[in-house]
Amino acid sequence: MALLDLPIELLAALPPFLHNIEDFTNAASSCRALRLGFSLVEPPTILQLASRSAPTFFSPHPWFLVLATARQVSDWALGDKTRTQELREAFQGGMQGLLDLCFRVCGITMDDIRRLHLARFSLINPLANKLDQIAGNDWYAAEDFWNGGVSDAWTVDCHPQRAAFQIMIYWELFGSTLRAFFTPELNLPKFDLQTRLDFIKYCIPDWICDGGYPGFEVLPVGPYHPDAKEKEKLPVDQVALHHILSGGRWERLWKAARAEVGPDFEGDWRQEMWKCAFLSFGLESMEIVKDVKITSNVDKRFLVSNTIQPDPILTVAWHQRLSEIRGQIARLDAVTQKPLTTVIGIGRQNRVSQAPNMGAETYLCMARFF
Repeated sequence: MALLDLPIELLAALPPFLHNIEDFTNAASSCRALRLGFSLVEPPTILQLASRSAPTFFSPHPWFLVLATARQVSDWALGDKTRTQELREAFQGGMQGLLDLCFRVCGITMDDIRRLHLARFSLINPLANKLDQIAGNDWYAAEDFWNGGVSDAWTVDCHPQRAAFQIMIYWELFGSTLRAFFTPELNLPKFDLQTRLDFIKYCIPDWICDGGYPGFEVLPVGPYHPDAKEKEKLPVDQVALHHILSGGRWERLWKAARAEVGPDFEGDWRQEMWKCAFLSFGLESMEIVKDVKITSNVDKRFLVSNTIQPDPILTVAWHQRLSEIRGQIARLDAVTQKPLTTVIGIGRQNRVSQAPNMGAETYLCMARFF
């Protein structure tokens, strides 16, 4: 019996034995029988085949595939204590540990792969280019850098593409938690602060975070394990992210889009939630600023025009979505519905909201630097 004489169900069982996703796509395009059989393959199998093609086709690895599955693993764990604990343990294995959990509980389709590869050019690469202008080599190349050429000159070791993935993955994981704070009457499930801090500690490692500080525990696991390869040369990714997320250029990148929906809030907690709301859709959020230009407050053109982006930024769909969110934040009761805060640290203490805020939480992880 020839291969193509096999029943469709048996042909559909072949892909787990293929070498990688290239073999899968090549075989599926070779004839009608294999195309039909392979169309029945489950998403977890496609994810495993994709992982065997990384990092060639899914770089940077493992960040690209984690981004592809982060929302799935978040939905899988949200509201379940046992699964949330599994997720925290996966975080402690670093980004590879998180990807290993995604392999067990997630999957992707070929349509997902096509969509993500289109997003690489339309959203991911433009975001990385913007971060390069905020804290990368492009930023350092500004004329008179140390003498007023930029408003926030500092020594930062930033890898813009990696930082872009870190920001998007955080919000793919925890964006639904932030949005749950907008409608407290629904009592939607949320990831707590410690779960989110575990992600930043171990999946965005930094030598400054290694060992923690009084009142802030960092375990010697994952990238901080004494025998870990990364331990020898830990990056300073938390410092880079703090510089990006607290800097003026990042603020100006989003400011005009916020203004199209309505004025900023007076009062720190509502304004912080409003700023984070724009990021809370992860990869999708980057559609908002894909065409917005990075500006410096010492840019003469910016000062003359007194505007960041003269043309409308938001599509009608985004304007409607964000207007609804702004209304939800505005209606929150300042006494009964304001997110609670937690004090972290002994001696040196920092207060942080229970609502997700990547910038504030990153600062906690590297607070001993300051």
